[in-house]
Amino acid sequence: LKKFPGDPTLVTNAIMVLGRLANCADNIRLINAAGGLKAVIEAMLDDPTQLDIVKAGMMLLETCSFLPENVAMLRDMGAMDAILAALEAHPNDEELHAIAARVISMISGEIQVKQAME
Repeated sequence: LKKFPGDPTLVTNAIMVLGRLANCADNIRLINAAGGLKAVIEAMLDDPTQLDIVKAGMMLLETCSFLPENVAMLRDMGAMDAILAALEAHPNDEELHAIAARVISMISGEIQVKQAME
C-alpha cells in the first residue's frame, strides 16, 4: 500500500481485497503476519480525507476485531487514532459513522471510549 500513495483507487481496491480474504481466522492471521493490518491502518492515517480508503479500512478492522486475539493488537497499531481521524475528516458521513461505531465498540477499552467522547 505504501508503494502507491498517489493512487487512492488502487489502495482502496487493495484494502477491499484484504477484506475479502479476511474470511476466516487463519487468513486474518496471515494478513497480519504479512503486515497487512498495519499497512491498512497507516494508509487510513496517511490521508483520512480519502473516504473510500477509510471506509474499506474500517470494514476490514471490523472483520478482524471479531477475533478477541486481535483487539489489543489493533489498538496498539493505532486503529483508534485512524478511526477518530476519519470521523473528524468526515463529520457528516452517516455510513462511515455507523461502521466506526461498530469498530469502536469492538476494540476500544473503557479509557479510550472516554477519550473519544471528549
